Amino acid sequence: PLHHLISLAMPPVSSSPVATVAFATCLSCLGWERPFLAYSHATGSARPLEAGQLSPQFPAVALKETTVRLTTTPPRWRWQDWALSNGRENLNRVGGHPSWIQSAEYPECPQCAASMRFVFQLDSDLPTEDGDEWQWGSGGICYAFWCSRCQVSGFLWQCT
Repeated sequence: PLHHLISLAMPPVSSSPVATVAFATCLSCLGWERPFLAYSHATGSARPLEAGQLSPQFPAVALKETTVRLTTTPPRWRWQDWALSNGRENLNRVGGHPSWIQSAEYPECPQCAASMRFVFQLDSDLPTEDGDEWQWGSGGICYAFWCSRCQVSGFLWQCT
């Protein structure tokens, strides 16, 4: 099953109205079994683009459901360097510029090959339903991308 990460109002595709997109991925597979996962949202909900089933080595529990509040980022925080962060900084973000741990990595849409647009990133230490905390590898960041032409989301993560 897919794990819900966040739902966001996304810009319209051609003449369609603004739609809420539920971004979801398989926490058990992303980065562990596959370095990049992509999902079609053409039918409304996320549907994996890769066929077949995986048997994950590291089954994950769901993230704890919560409501978040978005706020405009002051100019000082628009570009954050992951290597210079001190552990007290909020590296979760929607929009703006990603805080890359390694080199910048903008994937191509698996359907049209256009460069996908960065949408959000989630830092490690997110609470899970079982009271633990989720880690992207050894304490990294998950990056989410969007192709508005194809209504495809894509995910990858980086860590040290």
